Amino acid sequence: MKLKIQGKLLLYILTTAIVIYSITFTYMFSAMNRSARENAIQISEQISEQYSSEIEQKFIADFKIANALKNSCLKYPKLSYSERIKIFDPALKETVLHNSDYMSVWYTWELSSIYDNYLLSYGRTRISYFRQETTQGFMRDSLDLDGDKLNSTYYKLKINPQEIIVNPYYDNYTKKSEDDILMTTIAVPIYLKGKFSGLVGIDMALSQIQDISQRVIPSNKYNSFIISGDDKFLAFSNKKILNQPISVYFNQEEAENISEQKNNFSGKFSFYTKKDNKEFFVTIIPITFGKSITPWAVGIMTPVTNIMSNVKSISYIFILVSMLGTIAMIIVIWIFSKKVAEPLKNTAKVINNIAQGNISTSQLMEIKSYDEIADIGHSVNQLILSINKTANFAVEIGKGNLGFEYKPLSDDDMLGNSLLEMRKSLNEAKTEEVKRKEEDRKLNWATVGTAKFAEIMRQYSDNLESLAYAVISELVKYIDVNQGGLFIINEDAKKNKYIDLLASYAFDKRKMLVKRIPYGVGLVGRCILEHEAIYMTNIPQEYINITSGLGENSPKQLLIVPLIFNNQVYGAVELASFTQIEKYQRDFVELIGEVIASTISMVKINLQTSTLLKETKLRSEEMLAQEEEIRQNMEEMKSSQEELNLKYSEISDVLDAVKVASYIVEFDMQGRIIDINDKFLKLLKKEKHEMVGKFQGSFSIDYQNIEDFNKLWARLQSGHVREFRQEVFVGDKKLRIKSIYVPLLNENGEAYKVVSVGEVEFV
Repeated sequence: MKLKIQGKLLLYILTTAIVIYSITFTYMFSAMNRSARENAIQISEQISEQYSSEIEQKFIADFKIANALKNSCLKYPKLSYSERIKIFDPALKETVLHNSDYMSVWYTWELSSIYDNYLLSYGRTRISYFRQETTQGFMRDSLDLDGDKLNSTYYKLKINPQEIIVNPYYDNYTKKSEDDILMTTIAVPIYLKGKFSGLVGIDMALSQIQDISQRVIPSNKYNSFIISGDDKFLAFSNKKILNQPISVYFNQEEAENISEQKNNFSGKFSFYTKKDNKEFFVTIIPITFGKSITPWAVGIMTPVTNIMSNVKSISYIFILVSMLGTIAMIIVIWIFSKKVAEPLKNTAKVINNIAQGNISTSQLMEIKSYDEIADIGHSVNQLILSINKTANFAVEIGKGNLGFEYKPLSDDDMLGNSLLEMRKSLNEAKTEEVKRKEEDRKLNWATVGTAKFAEIMRQYSDNLESLAYAVISELVKYIDVNQGGLFIINEDAKKNKYIDLLASYAFDKRKMLVKRIPYGVGLVGRCILEHEAIYMTNIPQEYINITSGLGENSPKQLLIVPLIFNNQVYGAVELASFTQIEKYQRDFVELIGEVIASTISMVKINLQTSTLLKETKLRSEEMLAQEEEIRQNMEEMKSSQEELNLKYSEISDVLDAVKVASYIVEFDMQGRIIDINDKFLKLLKKEKHEMVGKFQGSFSIDYQNIEDFNKLWARLQSGHVREFRQEVFVGDKKLRIKSIYVPLLNENGEAYKVVSVGEVEFV
């Protein structure tokens, strides 16, 4: 059967409404029943806690008064008994006067604590002030003169002193049974000289407990009661069972459960019980007072009928409202359905256009109502705007605008969150790219710096002072620090070894300073002595100052690097800066330090050689006399020279043939390339100017560290032939090169250069 939308709405919604009403009524009745019980339980427990708190505070205050009376006794331990009475009696009298529920306040003293010559362990005297109808009474009597009463409360406290609240009892001070009132006693033990000496006690009526009950608990809805330590009723709505065991009202099982949980201080507990064909919810809270261990308890009884009284009336109202609502619903649905069809038709048309990809803002719907159809229209409009927003975000991402502001529609917006994840990934990739470029920059910086300083070493290899100034000035500029100095060890004064400042540079100006440091003294001396670099960020104020056009100030960073070559220290480089010297910069200075040291070593050797040449020149005059003899020998040597030239020509031809057939590289004694044959250049696809000046092994895949480099060249400098293997990439090909390094020796047996002959294997 085909139904129009009016019929469908009427059939489906009415059927659904009836089912929902039924389920809702069932659930609501159950929930209200449960909620009413839970609320009643919560309120009952809150009232019980307030009730117990007020009672507990009332008795704690009473215990404080008793302890105050006890403490007044302890202040005068050396007074005689008569003197104590004069001081303590007014305190008893004032206490009774100002506390309307106190029936009596008393002291009782052991006679042995009053009279030094009283040797018996029993016998006591008691002083009491008690309340009469209009006045206060006073009584002094003696007790237990014939011996302690073993079953009395006093004797129990005497052998086991503690603060207690006595179980309630009926008593009076008129000696008339009709004047009996329900009361209890608070007792606090007195100690003098570490010995039990008596008690302070307060006898009080329990009428105020009833007053607290009437003030805290609504009597028309709840019944309250108090249970004493011996499981008797102290307060109850039924006055006939006061001071009666709880078993007269609760059944045996309930009474035993109450007693057990109360005496074990188990915390508040609740249970249901039936009395006079009525069900009650009972909440009980155990309480104690001060240091007393006597357990009492307060309880609240809530009739279950009070809990459920509102549930039935609400149920009747709900049924009536449901019937009226169903009738109204039929009328409203019939009218409403007529107004729903047309907006739904328009909405379907727009959604169909969206499904076909037409998401322009011209598709936005005109909304004239404020109902669910309007909500659908708003949702469709929001969908169009959101898709447009997401599309714009995607376009901006495509343009590279990763900072474009975009917020997803919700946590469940899959497309929006996916685009955000994409942007996050692109940002991370961008960050990694920046990081990689920074690492490349540092590596290129170090490589360029190495080449730059290698060129400086080559240019100034014949003058130590020029070399020092060129190195320190370029190093200050390249590291971008504010001031620097290059120190060398003066080896001429062997008996008085010291360190000279050879060159210094700051703020683009040459610093003409004269500075001499005793060997091993100061930071520079320590650096040279320990062969360790020093980097300081907390420089002593007086150590060094940097002077500029703006004035003079102390630097913030200091770097001192020893110049070490072949395990021998030649000096140190000192750099000072107002800004931080980065780790890669410090590593670079240490690397260059070794190159500087090797160059200084070479320059010193050249200087020594120059000195020797001068000495040779001085001796030349002596050699003139021997010139004739030498000339004669020259004739003999000429013939030998011709033979040597012939052999040299043969060797040269052999070497030329080797150069054509093998991969030949020539190095100076510091490990720098000075020549490389065409075959090797062709293999590496390099020009000669790209290779000359580079250190041995610098084009290897695994570039050797400086320690291995030093060990290899130390052996070569001493004239030993060494083998070296390395792997290089040429384009996308990996080559394995095995080379033999042969030192060439001069007439003095000293190596002046190294020739490497290699074999190549394609991997």
